[in-house]
Amino acid sequence: MKHFLIFLALSLIWSQNNQVAYGQRKMENEPVDTTWYVRGDVNYNLLVAAYLGRDKDVARFLGLGAYVNTTTMSGNTPLILASGEGHLSTAALLLSQDANINDKNKEGVSPLLQATLNNHPKMIAYLLEHGADADIRDNYGRTPLMEAAAQNLMAAGKILLKHGADPDAADKQGTTPLMAAVYSKNADFAKMLLEAGADINQKDNHGFTALLIATQNHDPGMVDFLISRGADIFIRTNSGYSPLLLAVQEKEVTLAEKFISLDSTGFFKKRMPLNPVKLASENKDPGMKDLLLLNDYRETFSPYLHDLRFGTDVLLNGTNFFPGICFGITEGTTKLTFYTGFNYRIYPARVLVPSSEHVFYQYWEYRGIAYTGAGRDFPFVANTPHKPGFGAYVLISGFVSFGPSYAGSKLSPKTILMVSPSGGLYMRTGPVHITVGYSWLNLKTYDFPDSYASLKVEYILSRKKISKSKKTIPWYH
Repeated sequence: MKHFLIFLALSLIWSQNNQVAYGQRKMENEPVDTTWYVRGDVNYNLLVAAYLGRDKDVARFLGLGAYVNTTTMSGNTPLILASGEGHLSTAALLLSQDANINDKNKEGVSPLLQATLNNHPKMIAYLLEHGADADIRDNYGRTPLMEAAAQNLMAAGKILLKHGADPDAADKQGTTPLMAAVYSKNADFAKMLLEAGADINQKDNHGFTALLIATQNHDPGMVDFLISRGADIFIRTNSGYSPLLLAVQEKEVTLAEKFISLDSTGFFKKRMPLNPVKLASENKDPGMKDLLLLNDYRETFSPYLHDLRFGTDVLLNGTNFFPGICFGITEGTTKLTFYTGFNYRIYPARVLVPSSEHVFYQYWEYRGIAYTGAGRDFPFVANTPHKPGFGAYVLISGFVSFGPSYAGSKLSPKTILMVSPSGGLYMRTGPVHITVGYSWLNLKTYDFPDSYASLKVEYILSRKKISKSKKTIPWYH
């Protein structure tokens, strides 16, 4: 009985091993079909097989007439799919069947860029050795080296540089691999690029350099490294921001102190297009402001356009009213608004014109008022995106009043030059500004008083002189 049990166990083991061996032989000698494939669609099945790295199925589908450069709806070829998954043997098979090594999908991604995106150094090397363009670009203008720099893929970067990738290639915004490395705070990659000859002071389309990007990104270690390699600390963006101004903008007191200490000639004080003390004030950064004042930086007055205003207004005195249009410009430092406008009495008013002490003639009068002046708003509650603002206003205007001749007469309204004060209350919600007040306007008409109610509705376009200067990379993730 004991020997029979041993014999039975050995038989079962032998039978199982034979079944496994048969299954393995079947897998090796016959194509494997799965639910991934679609019956009769060899092009689709080729794409799936390439993505999965099933070389025998790739060969089978090619043999059945599949097109080696067929694409998915997004433009991916079998070679792009295989490269993205790191299937070296599959890529080799496809290339042997004349796959286009530099084809791109609808986003401009080639096999080499896809291999870089997914960090497959061996695939990167293989594609470069077989004719891939080292500086091929996607729809952003991004090269594989830029992506390697952004991801800190040192092995990929070394291979790309070895095969002639340009360390100063720029995307559509002017971003270089060095800028991408600095933006993503990859110091080792930045060092490798500089050793490969990258230009440390190259600018992008907005005037940003690697040093300006490091300053913006609060990276003092990178700032020190770039300065030690010869980065220009006096360089400026197209909007006038130097490294010092960017440090002030980002509230980086330590970096600001460094740039000030390196400015032995006072260059920043002499040629700074924007006032750093004013920028610190607007940022509500007293520490930065104290540092600047301590180093003899001063907040100088410089006028600038803050608001553009345009709207309609009306002067009203009973049935006597003057609708009109107005335009204004607000200066940002003093907050003074300079107005000009024109009002016209479109419905004639009955006026009495004295002929003698006790004799008056009656006429229907049209009259226009052209004016220019300056005023200021005094807010009680500031206008915010979530609630309206309220306050008072004062306006002093000089005006000229004139009109056409009276009907049936050679007489015409007197031309009047004088100064008119106005005042009242305002409400502002978003860009809409409404004022209600009183104007003193002496038109020297016998039977009309000099007091007018005023109503003005304006639309305001605001512009700040000091706006943030920022570097972004659209393709960076």
